[in-house]
Parts: sequence; structure tokens; C-alpha cells
Amino acid sequence: MSNVNIAIVIGRTGREPECRYLPSGDPVVNFSLATSEKWNDKSGNKQERTEWHNVVAFGPQAKFVRDFVGKGDLLYVEGSLQTDTYKDRDGNERKATKIKARKVNSLTPKGARSEAPREDHEPVLDVDQDDVPFAWLLPVVLPLLSLSAVFA
Repeated sequence: MSNVNIAIVIGRTGREPECRYLPSGDPVVNFSLATSEKWNDKSGNKQERTEWHNVVAFGPQAKFVRDFVGKGDLLYVEGSLQTDTYKDRDGNERKATKIKARKVNSLTPKGARSEAPREDHEPVLDVDQDDVPFAWLLPVVLPLLSLSAVFA
């Protein structure tokens, strides 16, 4: 049996996407996505829990997010989970899990946002390709990972 690492979330962006550029000029976009779950507890009281997901997009998906997505937009995001380990300011080891987006589709109604590309996407920070683990492998692996192949 093979392993499957697929994450599919539908939620709203929590902030404006942050765009950086690789030395090749390709964009890398980071944004947060909120998903909510609502239920009634045993006492009949309404409860709600919101989960925040960190998302990173490369290539054409990054260009779409950079140009057309803003705070509060409703998005469909499909990708895989990746956990990075880093050290905080005090030297403690921390872990952060993010979704590496393969597909990003807007579910925001057309009248609710501008269809014109945004022009405020100047590079925030240049990124060395060494900062993006296995970035050279993305163009090879991503086309092979489609839901139709996994569930066929």
C-alpha cells in the first residue's frame, strides 16, 4: 500500500498574501487560511472552532494568489502537508506545519472582488533557492500528484 499526503481545505484568507521571489524570478507566496467547524454541544449550546493553516504556493499558483487574492477571499486549496523544524530566538526547537499548494481556486463570488490583477506585488524579500527545500523537484513531482491518479 502506498502513502498519501493530500490536504484539501476551503476557507478564507486571514491576511494579504506575502510574495517573495526566488533568484530565478519565480514568485513564492505565503498566506494563512482559516477553516471553521460549528456544532452543538451536549447542552445544546452552539460551539465554533477555527483552525488556521499556513499555505505556501509556487509557480502559476503563486502568480494567481499574488495577482488576484486578498484578505478575506474564499479559496479552495489542494496540496500536501509539510512540517519544518526551526529554532526560536531562545534556541528551542519548534515545528511548523504548512500546506504546499498544488491547486488554488477562488470561490469568492465575482462581484465581491476585483477581477483586475493587483499591482502591489513588489518583492518583499529575495529568497535563496536553498531556503525552499527540494524546490528543484517541484516541476517534476507536482504534475505526477493529481487526485485523479490517486483515487482512480
